[in-house]
Amino acid sequence: MYIEEFSNQLNLDQETLEKAKTAMQQFSDQDEKIYVPAVVYLCSQSCQIQQIDGQTKQGNGITLTQIIRNLDPQADIEQFLMVLQDLPTLLKYHSTEFDNVVRQANFSFRLYKKFDKCFSLIQPVQNPSQTPQFKKEDDCDPYISDLKKVAWILCIIVRQNIVQYEEQLDNNQIIFSDPNIKVILILVGSLSIVFQNLPNTFTQNVADISQKMLSFFCNDQNEWDEELKYYQDLCYKCINQVVNVMQHKSKVLDMQQVTQENQVPILFEEKTIDQTYKRLHKYYEKTRKHSDLDEECFLRQRIVFTPKKDINKQTDYSEFETLQKKTKIKSDPPFMQTPLKDNKFSNTQEKTYFDIKKNTNPQTPISKCMELHQWIKKITIQSYKCFDDDNQQEFYDQATTKIRRFFEVTEASKSQKQNEQEQTIITLCIAVIDSLMKSNEGQFDFKLLKNQKFQFAILGLSLYTYQIVIQKPNILQNMKQLCTIFEISPLDLFRVIANFAHFNKQMPSTITQQLFELEKHILFNLMWQTDTEKLIGIFKDSSQKYFDQELVRRFQNHLALRVKELCKILQLDIHDFAYQAISEFMKNPKLEVLKDTIIDTIIICTFYIIQKHQKQSPSFNSFNKLYNQYYSQQKQVFTHIVEYYNERFLNGFRDIVKSISNAQPIQIPESFERQSPLIKQVPVSPIYNSKYIATPEPSSTQKSFMRDLVSKIQPQQQQQQKQQDIQPFQS
Repeated sequence: MYIEEFSNQLNLDQETLEKAKTAMQQFSDQDEKIYVPAVVYLCSQSCQIQQIDGQTKQGNGITLTQIIRNLDPQADIEQFLMVLQDLPTLLKYHSTEFDNVVRQANFSFRLYKKFDKCFSLIQPVQNPSQTPQFKKEDDCDPYISDLKKVAWILCIIVRQNIVQYEEQLDNNQIIFSDPNIKVILILVGSLSIVFQNLPNTFTQNVADISQKMLSFFCNDQNEWDEELKYYQDLCYKCINQVVNVMQHKSKVLDMQQVTQENQVPILFEEKTIDQTYKRLHKYYEKTRKHSDLDEECFLRQRIVFTPKKDINKQTDYSEFETLQKKTKIKSDPPFMQTPLKDNKFSNTQEKTYFDIKKNTNPQTPISKCMELHQWIKKITIQSYKCFDDDNQQEFYDQATTKIRRFFEVTEASKSQKQNEQEQTIITLCIAVIDSLMKSNEGQFDFKLLKNQKFQFAILGLSLYTYQIVIQKPNILQNMKQLCTIFEISPLDLFRVIANFAHFNKQMPSTITQQLFELEKHILFNLMWQTDTEKLIGIFKDSSQKYFDQELVRRFQNHLALRVKELCKILQLDIHDFAYQAISEFMKNPKLEVLKDTIIDTIIICTFYIIQKHQKQSPSFNSFNKLYNQYYSQQKQVFTHIVEYYNERFLNGFRDIVKSISNAQPIQIPESFERQSPLIKQVPVSPIYNSKYIATPEPSSTQKSFMRDLVSKIQPQQQQQQKQQDIQPFQS
């Protein structure tokens, strides 16, 4: 039995072992590798040991550090800690000391996950000819693995010494309402010093790494500049003192002793990084109390999981939903009537109410990350059967090839982590297709399963979603490359994005918000560079095809929101005129104006020509400065904008602006602000059509009857009208 094997590793006494065996009977159907260690530790803490002085002490000497160190290599520390936190109520064991230890462990584990996220901000310079040992960027590289260990254990040592130092001060003016803020600032301060003293083989991919790290730790960082500088100074002194101790130049840490020379780089020399870690480990073991949690043991976790929080526990709404069904009260408003929040002009997040089922508690970066990982783990842990065996293997092979091309991974350089990444993306793709088949039962066209445009459009959105989960920066900038590698057009992505956004009701709002951004990116940027002629036909012809109508409608929604947003950014009050001008132009669009352009460029040129017509003095330079405050990465909007305005834009818009200048402008419909352009799930057509994937809405019996009736009535009305026109006028 696993409980006896685990107990032997700890040399557990027989009394505690019997208690643990009895307690485990209650959890016989649970994962032993998680529940056995938790039950053993809880039972060991319930024992009373009599000391020499006659007093009794809680626990039999087994520490939480020993338990974690002896966990099975495949066991998830996050899951173990959460089980450990919930067990006392189930077993009816409770002690204040036990609660404090578990609380400390959970807090320390969260800090390590934040540290791991911050550590991912650095990457080695790719120069294999000079430094071949830095050709990899992941933890498989021995140097990077040791570097992470050194940075983490150094942060622990610095935190211990600074906390002890401040406890001795009487005139400390730094006061925090939340004691955890001090710990976070110490961690950020020490990490920023570590990053500033890395070898030249590493680069930093953010302008201000300290501020970037703060964004991973907290929501509000406006008032932390002074406190952060204070702790950065303390951390700098402490790290130099640690180096002195390791070099036997000093025996006692004295924070008041100012060290002028910077000795921090000594800790990260390439040739001695392994020795540095061993010496830091030895120093840490000497200063750490045996009863304290050894936070170094968190380094054993190869895959980083985000710890759960109580506020994010899923609540069971089944009884409430059943009651609603009985009383015929809808639980959620129709999706088309879901309002949009004020987006604050953020270039990365458009805060929308896609996910109706909102958590009442505000989310933190940690809880958002946790929600994303929980969701994708829940989706991809299941098995799906959409294809036949032969077709499924063919899809797997083609999908794997394209994913590896996108991530630039070769067969020789792939790692276990990359294999898991590929499997996650492909499984998510199959889960979406499986959901489409079930939600459109009897209507799903099985020929779509053999349509590679359909397959790889879903696969592309799955890869995009995976990058959201792992919080990959600037993911929108890679969509053009993704379309090229996956051999799909932006329109192929657009055709399936609404279905993808609604394939799972529990999809986190972080993902739906980013899908909203992707849809806008496709409508405003990508598709005018690849499918301009096809789009001009759609906007001109007023097609009756369901897909064409939805494309135009969703473009108009996005356009209305974007015009109003840019007016606020550029401090203008002409959004109604601008929206009407662009809407009029899109009724009869011209290829020379739209080809290879970005809609933001057209909007800003529209602002310019309207102000010119109003005898004002607009300036593209002033527009550019204000625009870049919010969209610094959209530099191509103002690239050659003067030439574009003079040579291509004026011919298409001059007459339109003149025609609407004396008329009352059409106001942007309020419905555009209430409705989300990312519509509810589009029914997949039962009739296979290679040109459109999510095409016309399946016709109902009533619609067919009305269509036939209208087709019969219209010719009769037209014939009667002709006869009346032919008859001479009689007095």
